[in-house]
Amino acid sequence: MTSYLLCNLGSTHRVSWSTTKSREVFLEKKILETKASGVSSEQIDEFKEVFEFFDKDKSGKLNRLEFKSCLQSLGEDPSV
Repeated sequence: MTSYLLCNLGSTHRVSWSTTKSREVFLEKKILETKASGVSSEQIDEFKEVFEFFDKDKSGKLNRLEFKSCLQSLGEDPSV
C-alpha cells in the first residue's frame, strides 16, 4: 500500500453514503481530483481496496471502531 493512500484514508471516514448514486458521484469527483493531482488509477484501485478492507460492515463508511482499527494499522494511538 502506498503511504499517500493510507494517509488520505483518515479523511474518508467522515463520508456517509445515503444512496448508491451519492457514492458514485463522490467517487467520480475524487477520481477527477486525483487525476489532477497525479495519482494513478492503480493507486485509486488500491485506495478502494484498503477502504473496503476496513469497512467491515460494508456500510460505505468507517464507524468509530473501524476507523480506530485503521489508525492502529498505521501505528497511531487513537486513545491519546
